[in-house]
Amino acid sequence: MINEQNQTAASSPLARQKLKGTSEEKPDRIRAELNIEKWPAIWNPTHSKIHSKRSVVSRTLQRESTGPDGTKTISQVTINPIAQLGDLTTDDQRTLYALIKHWEERGKPAHETPFSIRHVAKLLHKKGWGTNVIDSITGSLERLRGTMLVWMRSYRSKDQRRGKIRNRSTSTCCRS
Repeated sequence: MINEQNQTAASSPLARQKLKGTSEEKPDRIRAELNIEKWPAIWNPTHSKIHSKRSVVSRTLQRESTGPDGTKTISQVTINPIAQLGDLTTDDQRTLYALIKHWEERGKPAHETPFSIRHVAKLLHKKGWGTNVIDSITGSLERLRGTMLVWMRSYRSKDQRRGKIRNRSTSTCCRS
């Protein structure tokens, strides 16, 4: 699901680079997955009291867009989380960006890219290495893998850049 042809870059707090001649740090740019970036409401705040594990429900996001020929299209994304894992959070978003960064560092291979939880923790700048860090990253990876996203007239693949949109497509953020 990671699209290597993205035209936008998202700023992420994953990594910092020092500017030349100064002690200031600037955020490292991560090329985010364009289909996910168009729907920022997929991610709930990490420490939200409203969106707890006990109240996990399927959500549908909807918006209207106008095509080049003037036709109006209603696009939808349905987020179907698994109840025992909880809903996607902004921590899960950061983990996804870390995985994208790791994939880009490895040359964007077309096949599966192996990674370690310790390396993801380093990309996320987690302090220390213990059960809290391991459980946090593992839980995030499970939520990314287990949450089904149903795209209705809103998912564009890299070979459909010129305005053609699939009617229905399902995906998860990570494969097993």
